[in-house]
Amino acid sequence: MAFGYRAPLIGSGEDATVVAFLPRWVGYAWAFPRIDHISFGIATTQDAFDHKALDRLLWDFMVSYYDVAQVGSLRKMQLWKSASKTQIDNLRHKAERYAARIPGLEPRTWDTRKACGEGWALLGDAAGFADPVTGEGIYYAIRSAELFADAYLACEPLKYEALWRKDFGGELKRASQMRRRFYGNFWGAPFTDRMIEFARGHRGIRKVLGQLVAGDQGYVNLKKKLARSALKPL
Repeated sequence: MAFGYRAPLIGSGEDATVVAFLPRWVGYAWAFPRIDHISFGIATTQDAFDHKALDRLLWDFMVSYYDVAQVGSLRKMQLWKSASKTQIDNLRHKAERYAARIPGLEPRTWDTRKACGEGWALLGDAAGFADPVTGEGIYYAIRSAELFADAYLACEPLKYEALWRKDFGGELKRASQMRRRFYGNFWGAPFTDRMIEFARGHRGIRKVLGQLVAGDQGYVNLKKKLARSALKPL
């Protein structure tokens, strides 16, 4: 589940992209500057969804984002501080709400999932093609459309099933297996916190995680790649 607000740009031309992991929740919050607004959002799993509590977290996150713009340094951003009623009221009348349900398939579903048949095909969200860890689905919507178009233009539309499985099916299945562990504990702290700590002090891990966020690193060999990077000298 994801919901959020479209809010005004700061106006300085330096609006930052921010991703923050949720305290004691599976999921994350984001601030993505667009051409004419900032998209704020928060996402978590359906079984952990608590709208009121998450909405309060999101408003604190949004207010702290605007506060730090006045300071000029993201290092001073106190992500989950309690926002005042005045601060929230000032923002509330300017923000436009949105919400979405994000498809997220269980690991066992990927083996039996069918995305096409005689006279029909499913693409993108309709087929469940969204990253189970991040909820991102735009890439898979576009890529599945490309693969179906290739099969259709070759007059073999049913080959689409084999094409998507070979192209990204294994990655999505692996991500669904990793989702709980990704947001779970690792050496006594949330995995996300540990990875940020490691990335701060190790160039190799920082590079691999940067590639993961950018979509250039997959989940299938992520563990091996992180371990290999950690063993390399700084």
